[in-house]
Amino acid sequence: VAFFPQLVAGPIERAKKLMPQLLQRQPFTFENLEQGIRLILWGLLKKIVVADRLIHAAYPAFLDPGSFTTGELVFSASGMLVALYLDFSAYSEIARGVARLFGIRLSINFNFPHTATNAADYWRRWHMTMSSWVHDYLFVPLGGFHPRHFWRHTRITLITMGLVGLWHGAAWNFIFWGLGHGLYLIIYQIIRLKILRKYRKHVFFMSLPWRFGSWCFNIATRVLIGVCFFAPDFSRLKIFLYRILIQPDLAGFNKPSILLGLGIIISFWIFHYLRSKSDMQKHIDTWNPMLRGAGYAFLIYLILFGAVDTAEQFIYYQF
Repeated sequence: VAFFPQLVAGPIERAKKLMPQLLQRQPFTFENLEQGIRLILWGLLKKIVVADRLIHAAYPAFLDPGSFTTGELVFSASGMLVALYLDFSAYSEIARGVARLFGIRLSINFNFPHTATNAADYWRRWHMTMSSWVHDYLFVPLGGFHPRHFWRHTRITLITMGLVGLWHGAAWNFIFWGLGHGLYLIIYQIIRLKILRKYRKHVFFMSLPWRFGSWCFNIATRVLIGVCFFAPDFSRLKIFLYRILIQPDLAGFNKPSILLGLGIIISFWIFHYLRSKSDMQKHIDTWNPMLRGAGYAFLIYLILFGAVDTAEQFIYYQF
């Protein structure tokens, strides 16, 4: 309870991993010091330089969606999806960094979730300690996966994800967010069991166009579901989705500011993918110590002079 780096937002540790570390004497090492500082600086950069700036640009449309064009709403929805990841992964990395200063190794909580190509892969990569906890203490006790009992599996999945949504807040938008992810998981399971398992070795399902198309569909689906998460209430949620899906204003996409904003979001996804293909930490460890020190100094400079004027509270502190 007194182990403060985790606070309330995780990573959610299992006792069998965390308690033995707390019971052992953890000697000071310069490796822990450097690794901890690196995680803290990287988390601060993601939070107060990037995520907060993106929130300031993207969130206002959720407060009055009727006053914004479809292009602005699409930017807001995709921007807040990216901001949520940056904000929460930043907190997790700061928590891991502070714990590492004391010699405690917390679990990695995110594994490049924006590279996921389907619903199941996303939940294996997003807030992994929570996904694991939900699986073991909600999904399995309720009955678990039953491929031969479709309606039973559907009911269990929807109940589990509905409870995950309700955990974030006692409001309909959070429940719809959870149920939306549950429905997406069910649709994916149907496709996987009926099509992908049967034809998984077909050249088309191993091709780049299929994987890229799957990624685009997954991103678009999570952007739409994410609107439920950020909408302040049900009435504004309906207006937001109506302006995107039912009565889109395509002329709004011609604004230079919207094109620039969407370009930044796409640039993040490209950078996110490239980072997933290389172990940056091992690469940095091979640098000369003076070069690493210069890199840390540059991060400090960016944090001090690139931060937004008004920092936002961590999103998950609200739940």
